[in-house]
Amino acid sequence: MHSGPVKVVVLGRRSSGLPLDRFRAWAAAELAPGLAGLAGAVRQAQSLTLLGGYRSGDPIYDVVHELWFPDEAAARWASSSPAFTALTSDRALDPASLTVLHVEEHVIKDLDEPTGGVKSIEFVARRADLPCSEFRRYWREVHGPLAARIAPIQGYVQSHCLPSCYTAGAAPRWDGLATTWFDDTAAMRRSATLPEYRATREDEPRFLAPGHLPFLITTETVTVDSPTPPSAPGAS
Repeated sequence: MHSGPVKVVVLGRRSSGLPLDRFRAWAAAELAPGLAGLAGAVRQAQSLTLLGGYRSGDPIYDVVHELWFPDEAAARWASSSPAFTALTSDRALDPASLTVLHVEEHVIKDLDEPTGGVKSIEFVARRADLPCSEFRRYWREVHGPLAARIAPIQGYVQSHCLPSCYTAGAAPRWDGLATTWFDDTAAMRRSATLPEYRATREDEPRFLAPGHLPFLITTETVTVDSPTPPSAPGAS
C-alpha cells in the first residue's frame, strides 16, 4: 500500500444525447461538490475540455476530475464508497467511458499555473515489452527532463498509476497522465515548433506504445483545498 499522497483521477464522457452545456453544468454543480465532500479528500480540481476541442468531433473525454488524498488507504476507501459510486454512476456520464485511476504525482517542472491559462492532459500508455518499473523510471528520469526544457511550458506534472493497479493480470486503461500548463493556446502551439518539443516526440517510442497519444486541452474550472480534511473511516 502506497504511504505517500495519492490522486484519484475520474475520466468520463457525457451520455449519448445529452447536450454538452447541460453536462458541463452538471459537472460543475453536482459532480464537483459531491466528490469534494468525500471523506479524506484534501484537494480537488475539475478540468473541462475547451469548446474548440469539439470542432473535429467529440474528444476522448469531456471531463477530468482530480482528487488528492493523504495516502492510498484513504483514496481506496473514498473511491469505493457508496457516495463515489453514486456520483460516477449518474446518468449524465457514459458508463462505457468511465475510467478511474489511482496515481502518484511527480512534479517535473515546478508549477507556475498562469491565470486564465490552459492545461494540456496527455493519456500515456507504456510500450508492451517494457516492465512497469522501467517505464516509470524512464518516463520520470529521462523523458521528463527533456519535456521540461520546452520553454513555454509553465508547469509539468506526471501522474504514474500505482503498482497496486497492476494485480492478477489486470492493468489500468492508462499507465499515467502527463499534464502541462501554458499561458494560452498560442503558447501551446508555439511550443510545438521548437526543437526541444521535437526531441520529446522522438524519444516517445523508447517507452510509449506506438500510435497516437490522446490528449485534451482544458481549463481548470474548480479547485478546492481542505487544509483539515475529515479522516476516512478505516484509513490508516
